Amino acid sequence: MRILPLVLCAVVASTCVKVPPNFKKCNRRLANFNECLRVAAQYSISQMYRPYKRVRLPTIDPLKVTELSSSINTNFIQMDENLKNCEIGGMSKGQFKKTELDFNRRLLSMTVIFPSLRSSCHYKLNGTILALPINGEGSSWFDWTNFEVSFNVRYGEVVKNNKTYVEISTCKVNGAPEDLRIKIDNLFNGDKEAGDRANRLLNENWRVLYEDISGDYLEIPCSLFVNVMGGFFSRVSLEEMFD
Repeated sequence: MRILPLVLCAVVASTCVKVPPNFKKCNRRLANFNECLRVAAQYSISQMYRPYKRVRLPTIDPLKVTELSSSINTNFIQMDENLKNCEIGGMSKGQFKKTELDFNRRLLSMTVIFPSLRSSCHYKLNGTILALPINGEGSSWFDWTNFEVSFNVRYGEVVKNNKTYVEISTCKVNGAPEDLRIKIDNLFNGDKEAGDRANRLLNENWRVLYEDISGDYLEIPCSLFVNVMGGFFSRVSLEEMFD
């Protein structure tokens, strides 16, 4: 899967910027640091209904993505897909179950449940799903219920002006929703009967299809996470955030 363009550009800054005053911070020396971090992350994500330009954080509710492009070749799906002008709503309502940051191993692990996510995009696709030819261009909606996602993120450190900044090196993610509803308009050049059949097929078989492509599609939340948090930690030093 190929994803473009990046939401933000994570470039190490030459000057350290203060954490926004309505965000919570945790001292790394706290005995209950990871629980403090979980509570702080929970509170901070609820504040991201507007952008924080000085720390390179975009609005995440809705989160806007210019373009996603993929070429899928799995057991049940062979398809070229292009998504543009996507909006993802509901991210600020995420519930953090676990957040752990290991400074020695430079590893961040966290699990978040999103009770309700809705993504809308302009799509263009051509291929087959469950051996059914499918093509079209138009509007699409995906409604995700209780989507639980676990991230494992490794990072490196870069020192500038006696401050330590993060550069995210790898991101791995696992996750699945409890339910998924799909609506894709204007399939088969507007053939309503054929389009309705295709939508029924997708909704009736979403679990099988999700399992088939989840390894590729979970690259998307990883890429979004890397760009959002990479932008933040290119401006905010570890000393500012955790000391």
